[in-house]
Amino acid sequence: MLFNMITFLKKFLVFLKTGYVQILFLVFFYILFSHKVSFHQKNLLFSSSVLIKDIISLLIPITIVSYISFTVRSFGKKASLLILLIFLFELTSNFCSSVFGVLWSFLFRGDHITVSSMQENSSLEIIFRLPISKPSWYSCDKGVVLGIILGLFFKKNDFLIRYKKISEFLITKIIRRLIPIFVVGHFANMHHKKIINDAFSNFGFLIFFLFLGMMIYIFMIYMIANEFKITKTLLSLKNMLPAWITSLTTGCSLSTMPLTIECASKNMQNSSFAKSMIPTTTNIQQVGDSIMISFICSFIYKKYFGVFPEIKLWLYFSFLMSLVRFSATAVVGGTIFIVLPIAEKIFNFSGEMAAVFLSINMILDPIVTSSNVLGNGGLCQLMEKIFGFTTKVIFSK
Repeated sequence: MLFNMITFLKKFLVFLKTGYVQILFLVFFYILFSHKVSFHQKNLLFSSSVLIKDIISLLIPITIVSYISFTVRSFGKKASLLILLIFLFELTSNFCSSVFGVLWSFLFRGDHITVSSMQENSSLEIIFRLPISKPSWYSCDKGVVLGIILGLFFKKNDFLIRYKKISEFLITKIIRRLIPIFVVGHFANMHHKKIINDAFSNFGFLIFFLFLGMMIYIFMIYMIANEFKITKTLLSLKNMLPAWITSLTTGCSLSTMPLTIECASKNMQNSSFAKSMIPTTTNIQQVGDSIMISFICSFIYKKYFGVFPEIKLWLYFSFLMSLVRFSATAVVGGTIFIVLPIAEKIFNFSGEMAAVFLSINMILDPIVTSSNVLGNGGLCQLMEKIFGFTTKVIFSK
């Protein structure tokens, strides 16, 4: 009996040490005692979060180059095939997600919802942040390109191995330990702006229905990736839970990337595949965004014009949206301001309709971002299987 109690306590302590449990506790205690936190203390929390985000933004492109160059180099002759497959896979994935969003909107009955643009409450103040700003050329997409070039043409494996070890140190020893503070600071800002309260008081049913659709679609991805085996599917989803919770509370897939890589690696046969795939696709593979944009566009169109858009318009819109993903940025609102002009042109959105679209997107952003992260984990797992099958067929001949 005593032995069982000790074993249970040990497992419970291990459970408490896990990152996402710590984050949940911190968020819970902040909600519980937020009324005792002064405005200045809230500003300090938020500023610390912004500072951590600045640090992560500087470190991530460096680590991306190392992961991708090492993986591309390790694939050898198969590297060119991997790059081609990623492009085709992402294009197909985003298109299918967009089409699903349209089909899901047909099932939604939101006649009782009144659309109106929401006014965002003022944010907390940023007291301090990193004194240096990141140059415009120093970005993740350019890191992906540089990583591919180094992997294809750089011959010194020892250098790439050392570079990768340094990157892993930066992620596991620095970035990973800063994430709980980063999360709480951003949550404090969301709590202060009353985004969560506004979201559920104005669009509670819409959010629930859209969230349900995203989870069904993502569950289907994991089912396919795990060959329709329920136990393996649930285990894969459980492994991705820390990244999902972190992205839900921060609304930033880029800053969650180190944790996403760590979680996705647990579901892979080759853990290094996730370290290459996740950084490459974070900017362009956005399941939650694709579903949400199509769903909300359809909802607004129906509200203002009384009917759903024609199918040919939806297919055209979904295809264009899939293409512009390759130029989108994985930050808050980055994709929206690229896609919105397309929606305005194809669906004749007025200024008021665009304002409603942006307002709903604002309150949905944490849910959408977390769906992007969770979806990326399943699609990464699926892509590994597709790549393995393709290389087996081509290189076995």
